[in-house]
Amino acid sequence: IFGGWLMSQMALAAGSLASRHSRGKAVVVGASDLKFTAPVLVGDELSVYPALERVGRSSMTIHTAAWRRERDGEA
Repeated sequence: IFGGWLMSQMALAAGSLASRHSRGKAVVVGASDLKFTAPVLVGDELSVYPALERVGRSSMTIHTAAWRRERDGEA
């Protein structure tokens, strides 16, 4: 799949966590240290996991990981 689409899914997950934590609107301002370690193929299952790392007065740092699983695979 296209890497930009994968990044957008990760941004949606991070934005959702930020909105729930702040109980308001939130936007993704930037991304760093993005690494693609394996391809995600069409038909794979994609799971995205955001985790709140740091909370400031007007910003948050959220680590987001994406994992793929073959549609018919065990892991």
